[in-house]
Parts: sequence; C-alpha cells; structure tokens
Amino acid sequence: MYTMHKVKNRKEFPKAYANCVYIGDYCRTGVNAILMPGKKVGVYSIVGPGVILNEDLPDRTIISVSQTLVKKEWGPEKYGW
Repeated sequence: MYTMHKVKNRKEFPKAYANCVYIGDYCRTGVNAILMPGKKVGVYSIVGPGVILNEDLPDRTIISVSQTLVKKEWGPEKYGW
C-alpha cells in the first residue's frame, strides 16, 4: 500500500520512501525540531526550535513554540531538611 501525497494539486503515489519528510526550497528548521514521517514543509517556511510538526506546513509559514516560565520560591524547608 502506497501513501498518497498531494503536490501542486496533483496526487502522487511514490513507490519508495513515501513516509519521509518533504522539505520545500529555502526552508529552515530550528534545533530539536521533530518532523513526523510523511509530512510536508512548504517553500520559504520555518519550523522553529522545539516544534513537533505532525501536520503539513503551508508555503511561506512560520511555526514556533510559545514557552511559559513559572517562577516561585523554593528552598530546603519545602522538604523539611
């Protein structure tokens, strides 16, 4: 069973390597970006650091992770030392 991919509104059925990642021209990926098998990254797109890409990314799109930091007091008294 071959995996169908749509490229430029045309159905493609590759006989080998169908579940590799397809990366368009002039794309960039950040550190620790994880691209799942069979996904496509459009041309001039950016996959930011730490992103887990599990869907196709359209042309000229940037996807990034928004991190929230939590800061609170901590010390040995929390554990009764």
